[in-house]
Amino acid sequence: MPSSDCILLAEDDRDLRVLLQEVLDESGYRVRAVPSGRDAIDDLERPDVRLVITDLRMPGATGRDVLEAVRRQRPDVNVIVITAFGSIDSAIELVKQGAFDYLTKPFSNDELLLSVQRALEESRLRRETAASPARARTRAIDGIVGSSGPTRALLEMIGKVARSPLPVLITGETGTGKELIARAVHAESLRSDSPLIRVNCAAIPGGLIESEFFGHEKGAFTGATGKREGRFSLADGGTIFVDEIGELQLDLQSKLLRVLQEGEFEPVGSSGTRKVHVRVIAATNRDLLRMVKEGKFREDLYYRLSVFPLDIPPLRERGGDIIKLANIFSERFARKIGMAVNPLTGEQIERLTAYSWPGNV
Repeated sequence: MPSSDCILLAEDDRDLRVLLQEVLDESGYRVRAVPSGRDAIDDLERPDVRLVITDLRMPGATGRDVLEAVRRQRPDVNVIVITAFGSIDSAIELVKQGAFDYLTKPFSNDELLLSVQRALEESRLRRETAASPARARTRAIDGIVGSSGPTRALLEMIGKVARSPLPVLITGETGTGKELIARAVHAESLRSDSPLIRVNCAAIPGGLIESEFFGHEKGAFTGATGKREGRFSLADGGTIFVDEIGELQLDLQSKLLRVLQEGEFEPVGSSGTRKVHVRVIAATNRDLLRMVKEGKFREDLYYRLSVFPLDIPPLRERGGDIIKLANIFSERFARKIGMAVNPLTGEQIERLTAYSWPGNV
């Protein structure tokens, strides 16, 4: 961060405020620490403020008040919210309203610095993109077919979540197009020039998933004849799409949570720590909240993943899309075999729209 730029820190707990300022100072950031949300709002007029870190619950002006003031006065500035575990729902709601990220007390110095780094980088990229409106980006979102109400709402949500670096959880029945949505989120993001790496938890034997995620050293296990890079290393700087995340074992869930919170992991058989800057998009056709209650999925990982949930309605609830999809597939297959396509008859349309489509798209 240029020396002229400043991080505005609002924290009413004096001990925590001093500690956070020291951590940021020692990492080379210039910090202005204030004891209240009201002071932070008053300081937003300072042109050198590039990032705001605010506690959620403070007397007088709260973190929500600070966020609203930033959105009105300084939309170019990102906001990181600090919250206690019991207030995660409120913090997530602020993220949906425009906050960049949230940190849950107690958090490590690495978690704080990673979030700050990401927030400042995203802000810089946003300014560069605004200065170069002609920047070319793949429009994967244009490949999503449909004009029904549910599809339009989904496309609107993709546009909202794409620019954030926070995780996205895509849910929906098998065949609804979860990978297509993941590709659209990546393509509409500021990481679109970086790789999108896919890993399917259901398609990899349980004993090999950790190696697929994080890589391994030579000799780490039987058959590890050489060093191998994992999917997270390959996705560094870009996005990783973790499909069928409901199949992930509990011990690996904790390691995935570490990557999400601290941006680091250890390859199998290595004592060294690797740092990565990766956005995670996860998908599942399972009810993760029910799995949390059954003790089969970590609650903290669920909350970290579901900041931006995208639920894809089944095709039977998107009646207006069925005929469009039918026409597209008919034309595609007809071209392959060199046949002409006749328009659908009224009876065909009626039967197509009446069908339940258990396999979806």
